[in-house]
This record gives sequence, structure tokens and C-alpha cells, in this order.
Amino acid sequence: GGFGSVWRAAAPDGRAVAVKLVELDGIKARAESRSVRLLCGVRHPNLIDYHEATHVDRRLAIVMELADGTVAGRLAEARSAGLPGI
Repeated sequence: GGFGSVWRAAAPDGRAVAVKLVELDGIKARAESRSVRLLCGVRHPNLIDYHEATHVDRRLAIVMELADGTVAGRLAEARSAGLPGI
């Protein structure tokens, strides 16, 4: 991840998810939490689904859809399906 470490995890229902841990000060963490909460309601085939954001030990934990594979692989898969991009 560009601004935190990303871990593969299992959601309570067993599906694989990504958890990004971001170290931010209090004001930035609250603003980022609000942004992620807004993104949780957005669904689009070209965007990663965000599931939730919570605070863990002075860090923001963002739970999101796991995007397996490389960007190049995902782009090739999208193009083979007739999509212009990922």
C-alpha cells in the first residue's frame, strides 16, 4: 500500500479481505475514517470495495476487498472480458 502496510486476512464469514494499517495522527485518522465510511457505500466494477474502518492501537485499520494478482494481470483479464480497463 502507498501509505500503510497491507495484510491478507479472513473476514468473519470466511472470505479473504485486505486490511490496511495506517499510522496517522488523531485529526487525520478521523478524516480518513469518514472517507472510508463514505466509500463503503460505493459499488463500481472499477473500484475496490471498502467494508469498514476502525481504530486499532493508534492506527487506522481499513478492511477492503482483496485484489489478488498484479495490476498488469488484472488489466489483461479486464481487457479479455471486453472492458477498457480495471
